[in-house]
Amino acid sequence: MPTLILRSARSGDADGILACLEAAFASYRHEYAHAAYRDTVPDLESLRERMSTTTLFVAECDGNIAGTVGVGVPGTGVARLRGMAVDPAYQHGGIGRRLLGHVDADHLFAAE
Repeated sequence: MPTLILRSARSGDADGILACLEAAFASYRHEYAHAAYRDTVPDLESLRERMSTTTLFVAECDGNIAGTVGVGVPGTGVARLRGMAVDPAYQHGGIGRRLLGHVDADHLFAAE
């Protein structure tokens, strides 16, 4: 049985997070305007910038980034979820639900 670890993202996770986002949103790409898709699935440089301004969490499964969610508090004190995705290879196993559960009040207040 694979081991699932929920944790804060680290700078070295950027490639894995991007691969997760790309896999999760690939089948929906045609439904997005180009700019909206790039906001949802940024390039590596933009993702690294986002990682410096947003609290990101990952679900790591046997060394692979299986899911991710970002929490941002854009100067309003109101948290918003950003960039939540679960790689299709790991979907339907409760990873998304566990990521949301991981984003509890302590994490939201810590993001301010």
